[in-house]
Amino acid sequence: MKDFDVEKIVRGRFYSLWINGDKYAEIKSGSGESALNTEDVPIAGSLGNETIVTGAKGTGTLTFHKTYNGLLKQINAQISAGKAFKFDLISELNDPNQSGYERVCIDGCTITKFKAIDVDITKLLEQSFDYSYNPTKVTYE
Repeated sequence: MKDFDVEKIVRGRFYSLWINGDKYAEIKSGSGESALNTEDVPIAGSLGNETIVTGAKGTGTLTFHKTYNGLLKQINAQISAGKAFKFDLISELNDPNQSGYERVCIDGCTITKFKAIDVDITKLLEQSFDYSYNPTKVTYE
């Protein structure tokens, strides 16, 4: 087995995020999770089951340091117009200690949940947004 080199650990400090082509330097954390919908298939003459994939769903959360970056106003304007806030997302890790980078592009994301007000006067403020996406619209570069 090859020895583990701690210098190969990618640091999240060198993370960048774009929403609809606009870079958001105030990003604090981001996640996206693709989950497969499955159904158990009982097998006659056996105690065991097999599993079949019946679909997929993607969900995620973006958390920003609270600034007046205009994103909340854009989302609210779409909702006020009776529309969902749709966006394309680019997530990139580019640690200068590494020989490569990881870029994930997700097209057609939809904001599904956010807090209109979220204040704690004893802390630096954050703003989080939950979103959903179609896992077939994810590409890795």
